[in-house]
Amino acid sequence: MFHSREQVSRKGKEHGAYERKLTEYKEKGIETDPNAVYLEVVGGRKRGLIPGLGTCMEQQAQEIESQGLQMEKQRLDVEAQRLQHEQERLKVEKEKLEETRKMNEYLAEMKKTMQD
Repeated sequence: MFHSREQVSRKGKEHGAYERKLTEYKEKGIETDPNAVYLEVVGGRKRGLIPGLGTCMEQQAQEIESQGLQMEKQRLDVEAQRLQHEQERLKVEKEKLEETRKMNEYLAEMKKTMQD
């Protein structure tokens, strides 16, 4: 099968956009399904077809999108768990600081009493 120059040029642009989008997600620390990124870049969901793969049935597009959403949900779950641990750590640290402040007040009061 032969491709016109226009088709080859479009595929080259799409591949470049795909690589840039993958790199962008990696730099931001976002784990995503490469198929979902490709679908996003070529607009397969809007056009009803994915260049290089032929006609795309709605179900296939939804499955790819669903996989991407599942990966994003997993990433958000991990982030929520990390934030919860951080919140617990900060709560313990706050309690320790409050205890230290009370102890310092007590010692200052004791010192003042002893000087009088």
